[in-house]
Amino acid sequence: MREGVAFLARARGLEPIRVQLPFDLQNSTFVEARLVYNRKTSRYEWHFVVDDGIEPVMRATGASVAVDMGEIHPAVVTDGNTALVISARELRSTGQGLAKAISILDARKAGMKRGSKRYRRMAKAKAKARRVANARQRDILHKVSRALVDYAVETNAKEIVIGDVRDIADGVNKGKRFNQKISLWPHGKLRSYIAYKALRQGMETLLEDEHHTTQTCPCCGNKKKPKGRVYQCGVCGFVGHRDVVGASNILSRRLYGKLGRVQVRETMYRHPYGAKAPQGHA
Repeated sequence: MREGVAFLARARGLEPIRVQLPFDLQNSTFVEARLVYNRKTSRYEWHFVVDDGIEPVMRATGASVAVDMGEIHPAVVTDGNTALVISARELRSTGQGLAKAISILDARKAGMKRGSKRYRRMAKAKAKARRVANARQRDILHKVSRALVDYAVETNAKEIVIGDVRDIADGVNKGKRFNQKISLWPHGKLRSYIAYKALRQGMETLLEDEHHTTQTCPCCGNKKKPKGRVYQCGVCGFVGHRDVVGASNILSRRLYGKLGRVQVRETMYRHPYGAKAPQGHA
């Protein structure tokens, strides 16, 4: 690299490819360069891997915090004493809006001649809708994961235990509406964002079995499938937020090997994704 320009070697006898780098990358240490084709934009992009020089020091002592991921509330995290409900309904509405837009555009394309000017225009509109929705989703997920890791730091945690929902859709067909919700749920991306942010703070990220965690009373261990967002035990009378019950039982399974051993004393709420900007001008 010379004077802010990266020179990428090609075959013998060919001039190297010159890539003008942004100012904030010109003094960085590069590990790898990749030429990636973006199918959404139909363009090639250069992806550079940069070494930030930061070596995380893993924490040897500290508490454990557990995370229950949800489709309405992206994440609920608890250390066993307090629980933080991280709310971002915009995440679900973004996915639903994209699905609706794609459906409308596909219906319009169906009546057009393939390869025509109108057909290509609809294809570009579809790609733009995906780009906008993906950018907004990525922004929300970063804010949610940041709020969660900040809570873990505040509670002096050494590890973040996440309920494993990777197999939630395996062999399940509960109708078109439920299947669409599951397909739009970006739990994998959120989990990866949490993992690398936690690593920079010296915290390990683990997966824990989440089966029956939202159905088991944290007070008496009675099992009951909740209706709506509130869990109410018919045996001991316990009432609490369903996702908080799930997070506390994930922590209970991690610490004690069984459910119903952790009871949260205080529940807090946080909405890390900012309110929409006002429309128009005053």
